[in-house]
Amino acid sequence: MPRPKKYAEDMTPLGFRLPNQLIARIDAFCERATGLSGFQPSRSDAIRVLLERGLTIEGFPHSAETEASKAKAVKPKAKRSKT
Repeated sequence: MPRPKKYAEDMTPLGFRLPNQLIARIDAFCERATGLSGFQPSRSDAIRVLLERGLTIEGFPHSAETEASKAKAVKPKAKRSKT
């Protein structure tokens, strides 16, 4: 029997190393989130939230569609000929 999906989106597992100081900051974020909501997020959940927040700040588009719409909105001005 296949395992039920936990998330609505398809996800790709990643494995990477982080400095201990950064892990401590992620764990502190988890503790603060637990204090605010009463729900203790996992490190994976916290990393997803923090990455999403970081990538949605001004100047970091979250999708290719955003880039395409920005490119259409900023059209170069036509150069005037010198005649």
